[in-house]
Amino acid sequence: GRYPEVFEKFRTSNFRVESLLGHQLPEFSAPTLTGERYTHHHGERFRVPVVIAFIDPKVESARSTVSGLREASENAVRDFDIIYAFATQDLDAIEDIFPAAPQRPNEHMLVGARSMVRDCGVTAYPTLLIAASSGEVRKILPSYDDNLPTVIVQQTTVMD
Repeated sequence: GRYPEVFEKFRTSNFRVESLLGHQLPEFSAPTLTGERYTHHHGERFRVPVVIAFIDPKVESARSTVSGLREASENAVRDFDIIYAFATQDLDAIEDIFPAAPQRPNEHMLVGARSMVRDCGVTAYPTLLIAASSGEVRKILPSYDDNLPTVIVQQTTVMD
């Protein structure tokens, strides 16, 4: 934690996001768009299942990913939370990919989440993790898919 750039640039580990499948989410903490801090401790439960979307606003599918997640949230049989994790701190770029609708109660937007991206082994955008309320990663979607809303609704419906 003291020297994140050194470990980010020079570590030799081959840890990848796929390694999280079936395991607890790592601990993470990042500022939100509102200036608060969102923190999740390793092994901590969530209120409901959670979709964590690692998004780079510069990637072409960023807007489609956001609208797909929002569509899934509207059509879901059960509640789930969405955590948007952005490595960048460029607030204008982040706000630009969201439709005019304001942030929703089940959405959390984390900015400057570079350590979270690193600790989860994310190397491509968008990457989505679907975790049960227990914090266990149950599904990984390593890229955008046109069927995103359907997949999210199906996955979150069967989770505890």
